[in-house]
Amino acid sequence: MDDLLRLLSSGGADCAMAGLACAAKAAGVLAGTGLLALGMKEGAAATRHMVWGLGLAGAVALLPLALTLPRWGLPILSTLAGTSAMNPATEVREADPPAVAVVASAVETDASSVTRRTLEFREPASRIEPVAVAPILWPGPGGWLLAVWSAGTAAVLAWCVLGWVTVWRLGRRAERITDRLWVEEAREAAVRLGVTRCVTLLRGGPMAMPLTWGVLRPVVLLPAEADEWPAERRRAVLMHELAHVLRRDCLTQWLGLAACAAYWFNPLAWWAASRLMSEREQACDDLVLEAGERPTDYATQLLGVARSLRPAPALAPAAMAMARPSGLERRLLAILDARRNRRAPARWLMATCLLAVLGVSATLAAVRLVAREVPGSVVSGLVVGPNDKPVEGAAVVVFVSRPSLRSSMEEPAPAKVLGRGLSDAQGRYRIEVSDDQVKAEDGLLLVATAPGFGFAARTLADLTGPVGEPSRLEAEQPVEMKLVDLEGSPVTGAEVHLRAAYPSSGGQGLNLDTLRTDALPVLAVKSLTDATGRFTLRGIAPGHSLSIQVRAAGFGRQWLQFQTKADVRAATLALGRAHIVEGRVTLGKGGPAAVGAYVRAQSMSEKQGMGQYMGEAEATIADDGRYRLEAAPGGSVRLEVYPSPEGADAYLLRGEHVVPGDSVSSHVDFALPRGVLVRGRVTEAGTGRPVAGAVVTHRAHQRNNPYFIKGAVAWFNGDEQKAVTAVDGSYRLGVMPGPGYLLVRGPTADYLHEELSAVELHGERIWPNTRHYPDALRKLDLKPDDGPVDLDLQLRRGATVRGHLVGMDGQPVRDAVLCSRWCLALSSMTINFGQRVMPTRGDRFELAGCASDSSAPVFFLDAKQQQGAVVELSGKQAGQDLEVKLQPCGSATVRLVDDQGKPLRPGLRSAHLEVVMTPGASFADLTPDVVNRQMQSPLMADAIMVGNLDHERFRDLKTDAEGRMTFPILIPGATYRVLVFNQLVKTQIEFTVKPGEARDLGDLVIHNVDQAG
Repeated sequence: MDDLLRLLSSGGADCAMAGLACAAKAAGVLAGTGLLALGMKEGAAATRHMVWGLGLAGAVALLPLALTLPRWGLPILSTLAGTSAMNPATEVREADPPAVAVVASAVETDASSVTRRTLEFREPASRIEPVAVAPILWPGPGGWLLAVWSAGTAAVLAWCVLGWVTVWRLGRRAERITDRLWVEEAREAAVRLGVTRCVTLLRGGPMAMPLTWGVLRPVVLLPAEADEWPAERRRAVLMHELAHVLRRDCLTQWLGLAACAAYWFNPLAWWAASRLMSEREQACDDLVLEAGERPTDYATQLLGVARSLRPAPALAPAAMAMARPSGLERRLLAILDARRNRRAPARWLMATCLLAVLGVSATLAAVRLVAREVPGSVVSGLVVGPNDKPVEGAAVVVFVSRPSLRSSMEEPAPAKVLGRGLSDAQGRYRIEVSDDQVKAEDGLLLVATAPGFGFAARTLADLTGPVGEPSRLEAEQPVEMKLVDLEGSPVTGAEVHLRAAYPSSGGQGLNLDTLRTDALPVLAVKSLTDATGRFTLRGIAPGHSLSIQVRAAGFGRQWLQFQTKADVRAATLALGRAHIVEGRVTLGKGGPAAVGAYVRAQSMSEKQGMGQYMGEAEATIADDGRYRLEAAPGGSVRLEVYPSPEGADAYLLRGEHVVPGDSVSSHVDFALPRGVLVRGRVTEAGTGRPVAGAVVTHRAHQRNNPYFIKGAVAWFNGDEQKAVTAVDGSYRLGVMPGPGYLLVRGPTADYLHEELSAVELHGERIWPNTRHYPDALRKLDLKPDDGPVDLDLQLRRGATVRGHLVGMDGQPVRDAVLCSRWCLALSSMTINFGQRVMPTRGDRFELAGCASDSSAPVFFLDAKQQQGAVVELSGKQAGQDLEVKLQPCGSATVRLVDDQGKPLRPGLRSAHLEVVMTPGASFADLTPDVVNRQMQSPLMADAIMVGNLDHERFRDLKTDAEGRMTFPILIPGATYRVLVFNQLVKTQIEFTVKPGEARDLGDLVIHNVDQAG
């Protein structure tokens, strides 16, 4: 108390500084509370509510504790004490002893006996000048700051008082509910929840949101129209409001109001109070669900209350409304999420945490608050131009690209920008990035651009340190492009933008996911051709391969290829007229229009629907069932029609192949065949949690299937008819009758894979017989007239194995890649056609979806330091920090000779090298002719081409003058295959290398040399 009175007597500046110190400490408490609450996303709402309540209690307690507890080395308090010793109000002067005596008595100073005797012999008060009381005034900015603080606190308190008065008046005007029905239902709800307190039920005016208030005498207010509610809504409302009574939420609400009043200028206080209110409502929802209410029924009633009634803002400080519009969607999702933890913390735990918080607050109140800088992840490096001169003002952006379930023909989602910055005069940049949301399978890309230069892109292994090599920018080569038609007339008003840009000599470039962001304005800009058909490409250096998309009326959407060269500053690109495809789409032959169906056209360079993509177009079916597409010109146009997901989900897609020939248009009608509707939910095994975002597809057998519908299958895997599971894991998918498989691919790489061969999947001998790895599968054999089939599927979550890499020198390895048969691209179900190489993050690696009952080889390679390893990993090793030590890489040399033993001529690329992950046949063993002649299709090995592991060294391997080809930097212990693809002949060598071994593989005879390649 002495400190409090001494502080009050010292002046406004000291009070303001002391208050600001408490405010800073309170901000730290609330920020820490927020971080703790955010880290408890998987915890129960009641637990998070307890955390927010304790944080607010600690913040509110700081002010009284700071004024009453002893000071422990606070410099601001020692300054106040020193100032107080020289304050004229406490100084003993001969001129005004009575004033000194009064002040001393007011603050109960511990004066010595000499001082007291001195005061006893002072002159009478009639001789005291009025100026003696001047020191109690608060001049200066400190006084004004304290006045503003006090005014804000008074305004918040006035708002609270207004709310309490409004609630009091509302209660006075309301009618007490004594109806037997309401009383019995309230008693039943109280018994289910365990409420033993007496609660008053009131009936308010029309459109009144259900409210609860009162600490000692709890009251529940219901709207006048509540008597017309169905029994389900009455029960849901009563149980929710009684849950507030059981939890004594009015007390915790007062904590939030007290924090907002004390720290009204701090947004953290208002945010914490808002989160307290949000978690309070979710905690009450959890109590209701734990008492036995069905989530779907309860969510329906909650939504109905929110739609029909509106809370009064004036009542917010004093009462708790059942369904405020803010946060309603989050509450509904939480109610329907069966994975949520809904258990409330025990009372003894709450009491213990409260004592701990008060102890922490007392400590903070007594000691000095020390600011501490928390370093984040920083990406730093150097940007240089030609001749290695530093580039000032270069824009550097760090992207993260996430793998997705989209097919290769679907538009990718824009890459996320993790951070951006500018280089200084020395060309150096330093970018603070947030890596909390970066997963092991994500790709990291750093792009540097500058005016007058072409871009430079590079992949990043991690976000934990300086980038090794500088980003080198070459002078840009602006190219003025002119678009003309086949007659040479300019194409004006065409929309042009860049789809991809890659160095022609190899290296990292830009894809559509990064070019769809606003972080690269020069490269991602969409231009319009002028009156002469011209536009200019900038920001690209010579020696780049570009993919350019052009959209223009009468020409469709075309993809053009172009290469920048140092001596080319202008170019003319010719556009062929679009091929018009039109027709009508119906549900079955002669059926109604397939309103909402989606028509997609892909123009291909070859007449068989193969070759390069030339462009695409799409249209949605109108009410009359008609469509019209402007397809890009090409050798053929592939058409696919997908049924509308609304009302036509039992119908199948339809495909058609159009060869334009000499015609300028084609008419194609589609009758979507009716399939069998399969519906259900995808959940996690063991927990029953719904899996949202999973992709469900169907693969029908063609042979031995009397119901097979030709043309109702997609062209390529990934583009087939599919269903994506909703938030509750539900799906609806039309499937073809007859035998086939329903396949599921999870939204992330965390799930275990099932395994089946291509022969099993297709129900016939097929080449190549690759292994397929869906996350779940179910064999079907449906009849055409089968009704909707309910089929639930489960995904098994695998373990995540983590560890670190150590090099030959015992130092951490920071730049390595790994691959395994567990590493599967999300958009594919095979290793051979869905190879995925994952970079390590710093010296750390992380492998998700590992099985605990089996193991698989995992291949690590640090190509720069020429070291690698292959280790067997299992899900049983999850939870450990594994150490993988890399060993020196080996190499192998093979001599390629013809049938006469003569070496092949130099410069041939006839041999390929692959890493074998699981045993089986190779592509050199299996050609269609061999399969058809032997009437069998052996199971293929899972393998990955080594060029995916080390593109720089394996992209340009050729035979030398003696016909030799050397394969460098091979992982010791890994199984490799040298393959030569030639017709009808098996040509391969399988081998391994030891650490540091240079192995001679001897001669490999190449038959039919002219056909090898």
